[in-house]
Amino acid sequence: FNPMRAMNLEIVALHLLGAHDVDPFPQGESAIVVDSESQEEVHLSYSSEAARRYSDLLEEHIFKLKDFFHSSGISYLPARSDTELSEFLFTQLRKTGLIQ
Repeated sequence: FNPMRAMNLEIVALHLLGAHDVDPFPQGESAIVVDSESQEEVHLSYSSEAARRYSDLLEEHIFKLKDFFHSSGISYLPARSDTELSEFLFTQLRKTGLIQ
């Protein structure tokens, strides 16, 4: 980021989250995930404790991202992939001052 800041460019980090990033088990479903390197399968099952823990970890991760970008002089904009494009462009971006 330093070369861009040295050129006095405004930097914005867009953090795009999908619906399954925010709520990976919307109906209390289970899943099998496969490690792409080892091919090891892990069975995941929904529980209210797991959902709460995931939510807490995601919130902590987002807080750390915001803190990093803020301390680096970079604007941070979270966005959801299930948000209508017009809502994102004309409401969310307008609130940040990126578009007028």
